Amino acid sequence: MDIVFIKVFMGENLETKYTENVKFKHKKFAYNEEDTEYVYLTEDELTKLYALKINKKKPNEVTDLFIFGAWSGL
Repeated sequence: MDIVFIKVFMGENLETKYTENVKFKHKKFAYNEEDTEYVYLTEDELTKLYALKINKKKPNEVTDLFIFGAWSGL
């Protein structure tokens, strides 16, 4: 999210009395852009994880929810 957009939005809300929060004006309220590595599981890794049998309480529900989330882009 663009930090400038947030600051403009909060400034307008302050002027129209929708908020009294002025923390966005602090100089530490900033965004530092960093290069990051995308971390994700491959299709093969997801398939192996789905096939894995874990002997714990309700493992299939947790695994199924994680796999569903991974496949749907959550």
